Amino acid sequence: MDRYTEHPPTGLQRGRTGRNGWILWMLSLAAVAMAVGLAPSASATLGLLGESPPPSPIETPSPLPTPGAEAPVLVAVDPDRSVNTVPQRVELRGRGFRPTSRAFLYPANGPSQNPRYLATRYRSPKRLIALVPAGLPPGLYTLGVDNRNGTPRALLPEGFQVLSTLDDLGSTPDRLWTDPLRAVAGQEMEIGLRVVRVGGTAGIPPVAVDFYVRWEDEEARFLGRGVLPGIGPNSGASTSPVRWTPQRWGKATLIAVIDPENQVPESNEENNRVERTLHVRLATAQDTTPPIARDLQVNGGQQIVASPAVSLTVDALDPPPDATGPNKVLYVESRWRAKGRGGFWAPVQWTDWLDYGDQPHGWTLDEEPGLRYLQAWVADQAGNISARAATTWLNYIPGEDSLLQGEVRVYRQMVPAGRCLYVRVEPSAPDMDPDLYVWAPDGTVRYSILGPGQVDELLISPDADTRYQIEVEALTDVTLRLTVEIRSACARRGLTAQAIGVAAEKSPRNAPTIPLDQAPEGDQNAPAVDLTEYLLFLARVGKFTPEAASNPTRIFLPRIVR
Repeated sequence: MDRYTEHPPTGLQRGRTGRNGWILWMLSLAAVAMAVGLAPSASATLGLLGESPPPSPIETPSPLPTPGAEAPVLVAVDPDRSVNTVPQRVELRGRGFRPTSRAFLYPANGPSQNPRYLATRYRSPKRLIALVPAGLPPGLYTLGVDNRNGTPRALLPEGFQVLSTLDDLGSTPDRLWTDPLRAVAGQEMEIGLRVVRVGGTAGIPPVAVDFYVRWEDEEARFLGRGVLPGIGPNSGASTSPVRWTPQRWGKATLIAVIDPENQVPESNEENNRVERTLHVRLATAQDTTPPIARDLQVNGGQQIVASPAVSLTVDALDPPPDATGPNKVLYVESRWRAKGRGGFWAPVQWTDWLDYGDQPHGWTLDEEPGLRYLQAWVADQAGNISARAATTWLNYIPGEDSLLQGEVRVYRQMVPAGRCLYVRVEPSAPDMDPDLYVWAPDGTVRYSILGPGQVDELLISPDADTRYQIEVEALTDVTLRLTVEIRSACARRGLTAQAIGVAAEKSPRNAPTIPLDQAPEGDQNAPAVDLTEYLLFLARVGKFTPEAASNPTRIFLPRIVR
């Protein structure tokens, strides 16, 4: 444990650090994050979910081990907690998973003979999707995976927590901001933190946030205290700034501790520490103006793709004076992750800094279908980074998709004025029942929620350019085909633009799964471009003499290599 000076250590020492680097990025928020608008060594981000069926009261004999079968290994679950008022979709990471794998839970201090099996969907040998139902008693649970082939079960003892209420403050490294973006030794700057609150039922008073800096060869040192204004449920805000003048150059770690004296009750007190590493420059480069990331395109401008393999291009401008030109680009892919009835956008993939001139850059999307946002930061040859990322959204719609009962798949689509949005959902079996909703920006909704086995369709023609949010909700486990098209007109016999189908026993939802205005912010901090700086030792002599040559005066000149 570090020892901290100039301020009581209580707040900084509490909590777990989590994963390092900028990729702690929205991921250190795995247990909390942002309802508005939340790592290079981590992965990271759900909706109205249905309850899985209760476990069978009859114990079936375990099968004999399949010869050569690999036992599953369970490494992590994300998120690792949920509130018991709503079902929660979770992702299980490990290895050795099979299409027959089932996830299960049982109380950490209870018997393991009668686990609660969860609705489980196989994604890959390293990834499963499961639904934790609502209504479980609060407490710690052992989480496990059973391949159902006679091999030992994989367990995470006390790996999942069920809460009765959710109210949590948290943040991520990309939201630990600096102004200016680039730190230079001897030059004053401001630092602060954008904090997000997930859950809650009422506003909270102002909250303290303490800031520290830790150099590679030193203990952490207190920099000052910022104040977070009172924030309401499922919202976020930024602290007041704290001034800091780096007195040296090199790698420094900024640390922010939310509510260091535990004045605000939270569902999770272990995620209130955020760290971000930055490189303090020795001197200001001649080019101090950051570039502008202007336009990010997927496959030359597509919004819908059927394959995860895509290409990315970004257009950037490095404005005068003393422009050095765009040099590097960094991409991030984010998906929505739900926490209770709120949620946040969290990164699932990112790159290192890539050469700007090597475009287009190849990219393989995360395997889960649905809506995702892509962002691109650009750096110039002097190491200046764009203040905002270029951002675009993308719908990954494979030829066939599978959802567990209660899952909701979300998409967004821009429709030009006078054109027609056509959406069609076709289940693959007569007992499967997906429902279709399309939300307009003003909150009005069109829907087709027919019964099992029936095709749901909608045609919508806007009077102005409109971005719609499309949601497919699985009322049963379902395999389906989704069609989203922009047509020249909506004329079609037997189906008008206003058509709404409703099964007699159904009631439509009155709110979207993701708030219609929520998108990843484009002003988070990207990791610094690590430009190497060298010190050259040159001899200076006023008059060349044997005495001067044997006793030179040395001066230190910085040289920045780009």
